[in-house]
Amino acid sequence: MANSNPGSDYYNTTSTAQVMYQRLQYSIATNPTLINTEKELTGRAGTAALALTSMGNATTGVAPKQFVDILFREERLPFLEGWTPSPVLITLDLLGPIVTAMVEGSNWTATQSCEPIVQGPGNVVDTAA
Repeated sequence: MANSNPGSDYYNTTSTAQVMYQRLQYSIATNPTLINTEKELTGRAGTAALALTSMGNATTGVAPKQFVDILFREERLPFLEGWTPSPVLITLDLLGPIVTAMVEGSNWTATQSCEPIVQGPGNVVDTAA
């Protein structure tokens, strides 16, 4: 992700979606046992959306690269660099449109489906849970 959005000092949903696409293509090419269902996509996009909203603008998903890089590389909150917590409460309702934008921009395709497992009459196990 550090190399995405060159010439800019921020990450956004577009640059993050591009990274998601590139990582998936790499995983498809190098991992024959890759599991890539909608569940994995939602997890990746949700994690990225949470990083963007908590490190930057909670409503637009635009975050300074410096803050996001410190969060992931140094595993700390970048208070010393000027970061402050969002004045807006970050909720699932707020994350939803940001996740949607990243999913749409990532050109995601499933490599397999995540079908329920039937264990006898009337017993269905939801594998997406």
